[in-house]
Amino acid sequence: MSYDRADFDYSTEAEPLPKGHAATHIGMFLAWAVLNELHGDFHREHYEGQIEKLRRRELTGRQFFEAACSERFSERDLSEEVMRLRSITTWTRPESAAPSLPITRKC
Repeated sequence: MSYDRADFDYSTEAEPLPKGHAATHIGMFLAWAVLNELHGDFHREHYEGQIEKLRRRELTGRQFFEAACSERFSERDLSEEVMRLRSITTWTRPESAAPSLPITRKC
């Protein structure tokens, strides 16, 4: 299951984003996950060299994401621990809330 896809943003806009732009925010999050040891085993097994370059700041998060994820952020990118947390957390808007209020997190 894909959570976010940079390639989607390049193909669906009337004026598509320049290549790489839609991958920046995903890459930043993925880099944070890697630097905090929250990345999935898939990356540990297949991208050890790129992970080390990311840690040494020789690669940006976007570059790592583009190289390791085919521009698709999915459950394989995060650790089992993170995925378990995700499965017990839901995002809901209180029924009494006005539509302009932010969504609140409910565990």
